[in-house]
Order: sequence, then structure tokens, then C-alpha cells
Amino acid sequence: MHDPSFPSLEDLDLIEASYRMVNDTSGFDDLLAAWQAKIEASGNGHLLNDAALSQRLAKFEGLMSGPLLAPNETPIDKTIQDARTPMMVLSPDGAVIALNGLAETRYGLRQGVQTDFSWLSPESQSDFDRVKANCTRGGNAEYAIVRLSDTGAAATLAEVFALRPTEDSPPLIAVKALELPWTPKIEHILCEAFNMTVAEIEVARLMLITRDMTEIAARRGTTVLTVRTQLRSIFAKTETTAQVDLVRMLSVLCGSQTDHRTAENTVWQDPYYYEAHIIDPAGRKIAYSWTGAADGTPALFVHGPAIGYALP
Repeated sequence: MHDPSFPSLEDLDLIEASYRMVNDTSGFDDLLAAWQAKIEASGNGHLLNDAALSQRLAKFEGLMSGPLLAPNETPIDKTIQDARTPMMVLSPDGAVIALNGLAETRYGLRQGVQTDFSWLSPESQSDFDRVKANCTRGGNAEYAIVRLSDTGAAATLAEVFALRPTEDSPPLIAVKALELPWTPKIEHILCEAFNMTVAEIEVARLMLITRDMTEIAARRGTTVLTVRTQLRSIFAKTETTAQVDLVRMLSVLCGSQTDHRTAENTVWQDPYYYEAHIIDPAGRKIAYSWTGAADGTPALFVHGPAIGYALP
């Protein structure tokens, strides 16, 4: 006799097909077949009163409503791979927990090795250590902007911040390089939003690159006193109080322009050249493609995971 506390074979088939539907294209057909078998085996139609089956399907519902990650992909892996710039995650003692391909090339590191921090400029060591202390002793500094060691190219900044894989896990240290493209758009924003002069905009640009008033003065052919005076004016206009605050603001501004440029350049194109467009009431253009017989039965094909439920 079948033990009612243990799921039947039909229940097991149904549960297995439900989970497999997440990443198996044939899973949906198998799920329908499993439901059909379950209905035929029940004979009474009271499926909603099956407590064991309902409990297991509730777990599947939680899986489908949560974030969809690739097999064996952790939140850290997803954060790393989604980064458009070199990014790595370190343990407080300097072990490389994860990194993307850009970081492998930039730092010459591999997952699992111990870094000697040669990629970090000595002048930024104290800023990095404050974030590290937050991860080890519960300090207050959770974010810093540091300078990476010069590799012969233009000086590069990176943001360092505490990253918690889960709410209960100890924090790790994330290092993400900042792309800082200085464009005419940036200069226009500084002029329009903060009423900066041409000279002040140039000082701000050089401060982002060098963070050294002596070098700025040498490049502009002025004195350090002049640069200091111009910086005081820039601080007042931008409502920043120190060089690090100004650099952080400029970094965020440049980064936002990078994200905007990337979004504009990412355009889908139909490889079969059947692409057409729908203009919605808000003026947004939605691309779609069709294939098959013109008078055939309509069917919807969605590229990528469908977040939600697709019904006939």
C-alpha cells in the first residue's frame, strides 16, 4: 500500500519536471505530461488538497520567483561578470576570491592566488586599509576611491567597497576599476550645472587624473597658490569639501556617461533581417521579428529567460 506521507511516482515526476523547466527547453512539455498523469491517477480531481504535493510545488514557486542564476553561479560571480571594467573580490587577507577576465589582464592575477597588492599605489594604501578594517574589525569606512599603480598608461582610479555575499556572511573587499572618459559632455555639465569657468574645468580634469596640485600647476604653467585658489572656488561651486570628495563626484559623473554610452550602443538586430518595430504611446521603439508562414498559427518566442509566466 502506498504511504500517503511519501509522494507518489506521479508527484515525483511532476516535481522533477517543474524544476527541470527552469533550464531545459523540453521541460514544459514534460511538465504538462506529468500533470496529465497526476490528474488521471487521482481520479477524484481533489489535487489542491494534496498537502505533500502542494508543499513541494511551493518550493518550486519560490525558485521561479527568485533571481535566476546560471548553474553554480553565485551572487559574487554575477556581480563580477556584469562589471564592464576590471573587477575582483578579495578576502581581508588578500586572497583572490573571484575576478573577471579584464581584471586578470589588468592585474596579472588568478582566482585563488594571494595578491601582494603591487597593483595598489602606495599613496592609497591607507584608504584601502580603512575599508579592510571595516571588513575585519567592523570599522566605519565601507567605501574609498584609490589609485592603481602606474603601468605606463594613464593613471587609473578604482572604487573599493565592502561586499557581502549574503546577509549572514562576513564582508569581502571588492575592487572595481573606474573608467573615466573625459568628454565634451562632461565639460558641458560642469559648466551648466556648476557654473565653472574654462580654467576651473581644466583644473578639475587634471585633479581627476593626477590628484597633485604641484603637477597641475606645472602642466598649466601657473603657481600652486593659483591652483589652490581655483580649487577653493571649485569646492564652493560643487559643494565638496576636499579633493577626495571632488574626485569621487567627478568619477561618478564620468562613470554615468560611460553607462549611458554603453546603453546607447547596445542595439539588437535580427540576423534574418525580418526586424520590424512597434512604437508605444510613450514613444519608445520596441523591435520584434517574425518567421514562418504569413497565415500560420501565431506563436510567441521570447529570447532569454521569461520573468513571469507565459500562458496561451
